[in-house]
Amino acid sequence: MEYVVFYGSLAVIAAALLLASVQDARTGEISNAYAIIIAVIAFALMIINYLPWQNIITGFIFGGVMLTAIIVTKSTAGAGGGDIKLITACALLTGGAYALLAYAMLFVISSIYYLISKKEYIRLAPIISVSYFPFILIVYFTYI
Repeated sequence: MEYVVFYGSLAVIAAALLLASVQDARTGEISNAYAIIIAVIAFALMIINYLPWQNIITGFIFGGVMLTAIIVTKSTAGAGGGDIKLITACALLTGGAYALLAYAMLFVISSIYYLISKKEYIRLAPIISVSYFPFILIVYFTYI
């Protein structure tokens, strides 16, 4: 039963990140469903004691509060609401410390991509997926 929960939830998270990336790359929008799926899995893993509740709290503080404050102050011109929701949902899984590392990785990758591509607007969901998925794997193999 544990393997079903472990690999099943990991596969659903990977699929949600992949589909969010594809949708963002094609349309420039991210459906709320992907962030909701990831957040529900995080809460479910906490309820069945596979994930520490501290991850949820610190992830919410980082993802929900800090990133919303950044958006409100308009210091990130390219991140939209869907990006913030996806980052927050991933932060619920990883917790605050890994979320900060993943956000730093996101910043570096998106900066390099921007400098190389010279595009006016960067689709962030693919970069969010690449930045957060390794840390999600670390959490999975550490706690679950």
